Amino acid sequence: MASALGIAVGVLALAVALALPGQMGLGDVSLMGVIALTLGWLKVETAGVGLVAGVLTQAVVAIGVVIRTGNRRLKVPFGPALLAGWFLAIWLYA
Repeated sequence: MASALGIAVGVLALAVALALPGQMGLGDVSLMGVIALTLGWLKVETAGVGLVAGVLTQAVVAIGVVIRTGNRRLKVPFGPALLAGWFLAIWLYA
């Protein structure tokens, strides 16, 4: 089940990355698949919480960067926020 979840999230993330070029890199795509795989090993709900927490963390950080710098074109890495969501899900559910 965890491997199917990892593949499904990876394919969905790849579709998003291809639909919105320059917004998400292939490293982020593979990291999302790996996070879904590792958290899906515990429970599917845990994987959902980890991914949603990572995306919400990225949204808060990006909004903070835009407010602080005033630069809307500044690129903010997505990987650290995804890993923060992964750690949060592990901490809450493991």
